[in-house]
Amino acid sequence: MQFLLYQDITIPAGSTQMVLNWKDRVQWNFFVGIQTQQRTYAVQVRDPVSNAVLQTLHVFNTGIADGLGDTGWQSHSADLSAFIGQTIRIWFEETIPEPFTGPGQFELDAVSLK
Repeated sequence: MQFLLYQDITIPAGSTQMVLNWKDRVQWNFFVGIQTQQRTYAVQVRDPVSNAVLQTLHVFNTGIADGLGDTGWQSHSADLSAFIGQTIRIWFEETIPEPFTGPGQFELDAVSLK
């Protein structure tokens, strides 16, 4: 299973700096089933034409230990100044690779580009 959210954006050529800010929270329950693969959450910059990954901004992995997990709300920022004057795709993705290994949840808030 995957949770995906993406947005194509054009960063104006006259900008001197561009920073992406966001908040997220990842939760999981590994008391149900037997997990052998960790769940992952990544934030990437992709090419909007080919969808190729240009840069990975953030990665989180749950591990596979039994129990409940909750990252709590986390604040992040990433400098996108290298992409000034370009159109890019901001890509948020959580992957749950195995069925019947317990519920998972991904929350995203306060995404901004300044």
